[in-house]
Amino acid sequence: MIAIIGKIAVGKTTFLRELEKTGSKIFISDEFVNSIYKKGQDGYKLIKDKLGKCFVDEYCVNKKVLVNWLNKDKANFNLLEKIIYPLIEKELIDTKYDFVELPNLNSEVYPLWKNFSHIVCLNTSYENWTKNIAKRNVDNHFISLISSKNNPESIKNKLFGLIPIVDIYANNFKLNANNIKKILYALGIR
Repeated sequence: MIAIIGKIAVGKTTFLRELEKTGSKIFISDEFVNSIYKKGQDGYKLIKDKLGKCFVDEYCVNKKVLVNWLNKDKANFNLLEKIIYPLIEKELIDTKYDFVELPNLNSEVYPLWKNFSHIVCLNTSYENWTKNIAKRNVDNHFISLISSKNNPESIKNKLFGLIPIVDIYANNFKLNANNIKKILYALGIR
């Protein structure tokens, strides 16, 4: 499995959707987490049991309450990762994806990086990144919090020498399935 990392709103999901067009099996963490946050699913049950009933409603995990809680203390991210990351790892092992997008590959409490053969780190121009950020309905404080947990430079520094890491700058080429396939092949990843 190959991990796809990068700052929030850098284009990881778009990149993965193009890889999917080549026949690759992809994992998008936001989609998976949304599915396990629904009532009756393991994520819902664990959050309700470990964090409390105020974090869920009759349909799903209440993301507004969860985000407010995360905003209060950066350490709360570690608590959430302890609950959710084992479910993510089980899914990755059971399903055998080709490419996986994760928000925090090198969690302090649950290091998922050990499941991957390579890491591809995406980057884009500041102009493209700010356009992508503007499309999201997220406040700047939360973006800062997420960015501090999902800092690709920090992740690369921690994992340097432990796993092959490749940087791809999305503003330097046209993002399409053929170009992505050629780049990964040239790098010996695929």
